[in-house]
Amino acid sequence: MGILADTLEQDIAAINWVAEVSAKAWQLSASKAPAFSGYNVAVNTDLTEDLSLFGGRLLATYFENADVYDRVATICVLANCCPFFRVWQNGRPIGIAQERRFFFARVSCAFLSAALFLYRKEGKTQAFSPSESQFARFTAFLQILDSCVVRKTSPESKKEREEEQKAFRALVTGVLGVHTFLELCCREVKVSGSEALSLALSSFPRTNG
Repeated sequence: MGILADTLEQDIAAINWVAEVSAKAWQLSASKAPAFSGYNVAVNTDLTEDLSLFGGRLLATYFENADVYDRVATICVLANCCPFFRVWQNGRPIGIAQERRFFFARVSCAFLSAALFLYRKEGKTQAFSPSESQFARFTAFLQILDSCVVRKTSPESKKEREEEQKAFRALVTGVLGVHTFLELCCREVKVSGSEALSLALSSFPRTNG
């Protein structure tokens, strides 16, 4: 079991596509906001396979009948809790944890809409469209999530299994929280096959640039 798709190959491709669309949406949004000028972002694709395997085990353990929101919330939380995105400002890597978390939380709005786009049916999809106040609460929630180290392989020793279960319990709290935001903030929209970037861009409230 993967996160966004059931096979490892398909899941890696889906996660990378969602991340690339999100990063592009961020760059376009930031280019119109003076407060974020000079920021550049890239996807750390070296982590994608680890994320897929780790997230798949989490879903299999705690979400036996995972729905779309469970899956999308899981990749959103994992992308925030490990260094899945690299971000620079004026050519220098951002090393301040709080500033990095602020960035990750904002880009996650586009991340959710792009991921939901994968599950479109009959020309319709769910789009993450928070109000200004919902956006503020969502980004604040993501910023308090604990960092985690993703493991590619299943733990073998008792200590390793206990450590992974402890990490899973913390992550599940985040997944349930994001799931709730999805239930509150998503709307159904009509789409064609080329509108993922537009949807991702629309996830940034205009007043927050």
